[in-house]
Amino acid sequence: MCQGIGYNMTRMPNYVGHESQAEAAVKLLEFAPLVEYGCHVHLRFFLCSLYAPMCTEQRKVGGDELTGLCYVGGSDPSALTGFVLVPLSCYLVTGTSFLLTGFVALFHIRRVMKTGGTNTEKLEKLMVKIGVFSILYTVPATCIIVCCFYERLNLAHWEARAREEPCRTASGSGRPDCTLPASIPSVAVFMLKIFMSLAVGITSGVWVWSSKTLQAWQGILCQRRLGVVGTRTRGKPQTGGGIACSLGSCPYKPPPLTLQVAKTDLFTDCPTHV
Repeated sequence: MCQGIGYNMTRMPNYVGHESQAEAAVKLLEFAPLVEYGCHVHLRFFLCSLYAPMCTEQRKVGGDELTGLCYVGGSDPSALTGFVLVPLSCYLVTGTSFLLTGFVALFHIRRVMKTGGTNTEKLEKLMVKIGVFSILYTVPATCIIVCCFYERLNLAHWEARAREEPCRTASGSGRPDCTLPASIPSVAVFMLKIFMSLAVGITSGVWVWSSKTLQAWQGILCQRRLGVVGTRTRGKPQTGGGIACSLGSCPYKPPPLTLQVAKTDLFTDCPTHV
């Protein structure tokens, strides 16, 4: 059943607790009628992911209990340190260094412009925007690193406490129920980490997808469409109908043209620029 699904190497024990592929294959046969009936297009891949999970290179990938997504370091402190904490810290330090370097350069440019008597209002507005974006980016990234560090410090303690909890016997089935009555770690910390990871993307998207960005893309697409239409209609008689995107509707404005005219002074016979 699990042939031709995109991978050919699996690992045991699987997520259901089977120790061998033969045991998992026997259990998979119970779902064969559902797969043949085709009740869902992804049912076969879902069953194979549970009973014959894909073998990753270092076996460090697991499922996140809150989001249900694949995550590294959910049960291994070394993987959490090497694949999550260290890269995030390096990215934050590198990005903060570039931001500070840019601010130093902007302050230097502002000082030079003020010395020369140039208006620095637009530059100061740009500096304020960059400062707000820097705060909205560095604060969530720092919160994510703090939450991951908190998880890294307490992961072994949480696992030890979970193993100390006795399993209960489910009524009617006789099978042991090892579900914890309550979460040992604080759920609020993990919810904060998930929210801050989304906040980083939201602030970056707001900065990139501004009105100026949309106007620039509209101008590029409009110019391209006008160029294509002009190529097709070149050498052909024009009809009364116009095109949907005309030069008047394009937000793109060509740069102003500076014209220098030279005239001759009648008295000094010297060209003077106007």
